[in-house]
Amino acid sequence: MKKSFAVVMALALMLGSILPAAQPVSTTKAVLAYAPSPTPPTPLHIEPNTANLTPPPPPSPGALSTKVEDARARQAIEAVLEKYLRYWGPRYRVAPVEVTVEGEWAHGVARWRSEAKTLKEPIHILAHRLPDGTWQALMPSTDGLYLRWLDGMPESLVPVDEKSQLRMQAAEAAATRRPRAIPIVPPATISTPAPTKIAAEPQADGEKPPLTQGWQVYSNEKLGLSILYPDGWFVHEVERSPDAGVLVDFTPVPARKPGQVVPSLWIEVISKPAMLGLNDWIEIYVLQNLPTQVRSSVTILPYHLVDSQGFEIDGLPGVYRNLQYFFATSKRIYRVTISPYEPENPNFKEVMSDIRRLWGIMLPSLHISD
Repeated sequence: MKKSFAVVMALALMLGSILPAAQPVSTTKAVLAYAPSPTPPTPLHIEPNTANLTPPPPPSPGALSTKVEDARARQAIEAVLEKYLRYWGPRYRVAPVEVTVEGEWAHGVARWRSEAKTLKEPIHILAHRLPDGTWQALMPSTDGLYLRWLDGMPESLVPVDEKSQLRMQAAEAAATRRPRAIPIVPPATISTPAPTKIAAEPQADGEKPPLTQGWQVYSNEKLGLSILYPDGWFVHEVERSPDAGVLVDFTPVPARKPGQVVPSLWIEVISKPAMLGLNDWIEIYVLQNLPTQVRSSVTILPYHLVDSQGFEIDGLPGVYRNLQYFFATSKRIYRVTISPYEPENPNFKEVMSDIRRLWGIMLPSLHISD
């Protein structure tokens, strides 16, 4: 038994010396051999920069349904009517406006619900769709645009005989306009030009003299303006910076004292950029920087002189309630301010008679030209 064991051991030693040493299998290699192929990394998805992309153009008017166009026309009419009623006060109320739309034209009728009325008949508002697709509405006025729209309005919306009535209402609205505006405190005065006096015309027995009898005429060819003003008043011209232009101030006193409230009218004559219209100038230099809440309360109404059409603005912030008007020629902007206008304030009772003369006589006598 022992001999057999010894033989087996000897045989094992011989085989170990003949065969190469066996290498153990690497566990790591075995695992990798059966591991799945690595998944390639997923590329990052980067959103395109949309900040510099051009927004899609607004839909053309023809692409909108009739229902949508009717709603947009009504919105424009109701917006201008709301401003108009807010301008006159809560005593004036109307029924929901009746709107009729045909193509690019719309006609709104607001019937009175209150005893107080600004016009004898229901208010007729005209609306027109502009080339850019927006709707604009106008209240009755002798402004040229309103009358041109009235002429272009289809007879199916406004018959010929009704157009004549609307022209009469436009004249009535212009005559009953209640002016308002904002104050601008004029700077110190520096000069007084020599006035021209209006000679009194002979009057028939019992006939009252004209309201402007004895008034002066201020005329300045360099500034392109002329205007009447009360006899005995003082006129001061103030040269300001090129951007601020020239100011012409009309007051009943030679100079204002600190805190003194006197009736006055002043005209600012400002150079106008050649390519900038009056509407754009008002938007940039008057309205653009107003807070949203203030701007939403601003009302702009048309106002016309004998030889020029302009605007009256109401709702801008100021110390006193004032009247302010804007007119333009091809070269100049004329900004007219009448101050103060406080008919309901008993503290201003003494100056209101002069203020009414400024508004009713002096302002309409203004002539401007290039």
